Amino acid sequence: MEEGVLQRVISICRQKSVSESQFAKMIGSNQKTINQQLRGERSISLDTISKILSSFEDISSEWLLRGEGDMLKPQPTSPYLESKMDKTSAPHQIETKNINIDLQGEQIDSKKTIEVLIKVIETYQTRMDDLLNVVEVLKNENADLKEQLQKQKAS
Repeated sequence: MEEGVLQRVISICRQKSVSESQFAKMIGSNQKTINQQLRGERSISLDTISKILSSFEDISSEWLLRGEGDMLKPQPTSPYLESKMDKTSAPHQIETKNINIDLQGEQIDSKKTIEVLIKVIETYQTRMDDLLNVVEVLKNENADLKEQLQKQKAS
């Protein structure tokens, strides 16, 4: 994996204030393997990336894989939207750029690749669902505001 991914994984450990061994336990990986990966002795595997994204749902997959955007997924900023939306989800900016992963000679395990791709698809599906929820909330808010405006004009 590229050096940037390694640095971003180290940043996650710092942000979460966890040691290498705590991090390995949190993502359900072998401690020795994680230690070697975090020290740059082994490449960060697709399996490790998949486990990180599964264990830390607040971490942006685009940031982890490509270094783009913020580490943490954005949260709703409008108090109105926040009250209307499910607290476990948040609107996300959807990008359609390709995800390129340099494996540096590492053999690709198709099962692990499929698991990572499924996780990415699920993330985008969640983002789409969140955006549809936001659209619905905004439609309702717009209808309410139009109704209030009509009442004010009638008065």
